[in-house]
Amino acid sequence: MIVLIATFRLDAQSPSPQFIHLYNTALEKALQKNDLGPVAAFHARNIRLMPPFQKTMKGVTAVGSYYQAISNRFIIAKLQFKSLRILPFDTLVVDQGTFELVVQPRGGTMQQTITGNYLHLWSTRNSNKPQLLTDAWNVKQLPFDNELFRFRELPTVDVALMPHVPVNDDVSFELAALNRMMEATVSQHDAIAWTLFYANDACFLASDGQYYSGKDAIRKYLVDHAAGMPVFEKLDIRNDQIDDLGNGYIIEYASHIANWRFDEHSGIGLGKDFRIWKRQANGTLKIVTHIGSYD
Repeated sequence: MIVLIATFRLDAQSPSPQFIHLYNTALEKALQKNDLGPVAAFHARNIRLMPPFQKTMKGVTAVGSYYQAISNRFIIAKLQFKSLRILPFDTLVVDQGTFELVVQPRGGTMQQTITGNYLHLWSTRNSNKPQLLTDAWNVKQLPFDNELFRFRELPTVDVALMPHVPVNDDVSFELAALNRMMEATVSQHDAIAWTLFYANDACFLASDGQYYSGKDAIRKYLVDHAAGMPVFEKLDIRNDQIDDLGNGYIIEYASHIANWRFDEHSGIGLGKDFRIWKRQANGTLKIVTHIGSYD
């Protein structure tokens, strides 16, 4: 679906709003106490969670069950967020950065430190009660089997296999064309062309948990990343939600299905992405913020 939202201003230097600190602190305490009730008050009714090693989850009940499952499986010693960029909209705020999570599997004896990226999209339409609309995060390599971060019993949405936005207007047509180009670029391991999707001041919160700021840093990462990628026999990138924010900015919720082959190994991989596109002075769309993770 395509949603129209009020226009906004973009200022990466804006200070972090107080409610962001309150939520980040509340989440840490709730996980430590194994009581997620206080956190639910921050979540929008239709909140979307995009975690690593897990399919997308939608709705306040489903998202609450995910964090409850984490708290049930791990003793949480620490959860610390480091906000690196605030993008304030008219009625939305994006908070993005890195985090450090120190956990100990229940029944285990050793604490493990996990680091990665996060992106929170907030609605500030009601200034007295900001609500979290989107919660996306990814991690660097886990110190244990990633099955510990899978909760197969929870209700999820298999976005990659569900109906996607129909191509029926200028914005959906343009993004569909860009996604077709991205499929070809990634499949051909063409890091230089891949870099052209990003604005000069873009931030890429890569699925391997690294945070890259600026087009030069993104290009260096993509060159190394593309060199180690498998062969993609087929790659399908689509979107299930487009929010046209006006004033040249577009939020895209995307997913991908990848049929890959590497030496004697092969498989099918699914993943999800959150991207903010910005219309440039010459009319082209470029990504200004991007976070992704694998299902």
